[in-house]
Order: sequence, then C-alpha cells, then structure tokens
Amino acid sequence: MKVAIITDSSAYLPSELQALANIYIVNLNVHFSDGIDMVDSAVDQTDFYQKLAKSNPLPTTSQPPAGAYIEVMEKITNEGYDAVFGVFMSSGISGTFQTASMILEDYEDQLPIYLVDSKGASVVEEVLVRHIMDRVALGIDFEQVYQEALWLAEQSEIYLTVENLDNLSKGGRLSSGSALIGNLLKIKPLMVFDEAGQIVLFEKLRTDKKVIQRWCELAADRLEQYPAGIEIWLAHGDIEPTIQSIKESIQSKHPNIPIQIRPLGSVISTHLGHGGRGIALIPKIDNR
Repeated sequence: MKVAIITDSSAYLPSELQALANIYIVNLNVHFSDGIDMVDSAVDQTDFYQKLAKSNPLPTTSQPPAGAYIEVMEKITNEGYDAVFGVFMSSGISGTFQTASMILEDYEDQLPIYLVDSKGASVVEEVLVRHIMDRVALGIDFEQVYQEALWLAEQSEIYLTVENLDNLSKGGRLSSGSALIGNLLKIKPLMVFDEAGQIVLFEKLRTDKKVIQRWCELAADRLEQYPAGIEIWLAHGDIEPTIQSIKESIQSKHPNIPIQIRPLGSVISTHLGHGGRGIALIPKIDNR
C-alpha cells in the first residue's frame, strides 16, 4: 500500500526523511519587523540567530497558508496514494492542525485521511512520522497505526527551558524587571506541554545543573510508569557542545535508554531564544 505522510516544518526532520518521496512538508514562517521573512528551518541558522539577537520586538511566526495544504494534497492525489497520514504541531500553540483538518476534509472522498495532533512539536513529530512509516511498512492496518500514533502523542512528555529569560520578556510573557532579576539569580523556568498541548510553567529551578538533575528524575519516573521502556530525545537551539554534555549526564544515570539529539529550528527558537532546549520522554509502543 502506498501511503503519504504530511507534516509541518516544526518537526525539523533530518535530511534523510525529508528526501523520501512520500514525505510532504508544509512550512511555517518567521516575520521580522523590518520586513524580512524566513522559512522555518533547522539548517544553517547563523543569519537567523544573529538577526534574532538584535530584534526587539521579537519577530512573529505564522502557520503554513491554506494553499500549501491544497498544493500538497493535489500532488498526493495525482500520485495515486492509498492513504494519507498527517502529523502536526500541537493545536494548543498553533492553528496548523486545525487548518490541516479543515483543508484535508475536502479530500476524504478520494482516500482515507488520518490526522494526528502531536500535542507537542519537534522531536515528537519526528517520532510519530517514523512510527507511522515503520508500522505501515509492516503491513499493519491503517486504523491501528492511527490509534497507536494518537496514543504516543498523548503519552509523550516534553519539558522545555531557556538559556536566559530575554525572549520570554520580549515576547510579553514576562516583565523586563522579572527577566532581569531572573537572569541575575540564574532562574530556569521548566515548562511542559500539558494535556491540552499548551506550554505551561512546570517548575522554577536554579541553574542548569538543577534542570539536568530534574530531567533525570523525570526520566526515572517515566521508566517506572512504562516498564517496556522509553526513548529520550533532546532538542536544542544552536548549543551542540552543551547538549552533548547534557546527553552524557543523563546517559550516565540511564545507560540503557537510547538518547537522540536534534536541532530546534527558527519558529520554536523565536520563542525560546538562542540556547533553548528541551527533553522528550516517549514510551515505546510495547507499553500500550
């Protein structure tokens, strides 16, 4: 069976997945106040981060236009696919999933369509895309694959933190005075995607060391909850040496858990700032 997968650019898929003929990506965008627009990407972001550092107010971000979905669906129907799966950024932080649902509904009379709200972004989207690809390749029924993907989206946890509080202040989520004091005290807000897929404050911690320690504790909690195992995925905003060090710290506490690292792209980094980072704790499907 020939299956197409649509996702949005905030999945930041590695090049080997982007190159596959059955993977279709609709792009989000970043808009700077001087009129410069950038397509959401995790590749070669030097210009983006330089421009972001000087930008006040922050640039705005936008979801893919409706026409992008229509263009993709026309290609898919012309190529004779048997079904379409869609994996999108959380509906709690973007209208991407809602727009996809509205547009793709018009094609349901032509082929089966299964849309997944990732309840997150970035690495969770990649995991969902990979899961769908692998299960379809095994010949598993589309509806079962869909239900498994929904379960993974619901059960995955994403925790985020920032290098400093400047972008949260620029974006209006924190007063400039609070940001100044927080930076001086090395306060690290630990945020989480909640059950609705919205980003909320989870805890306030002091120093990066405390954040890593808390991430290790959260991983241990998830292992206890899911005895068949979990995966750990780390994502970062242009801090490769730092995230490698974090990986080593977590791996020393949990040597049997596979840990993957991915870069964050421009849309997510607009809000988290340079040095933003996150951890995704994803149960293996055998736990279901």
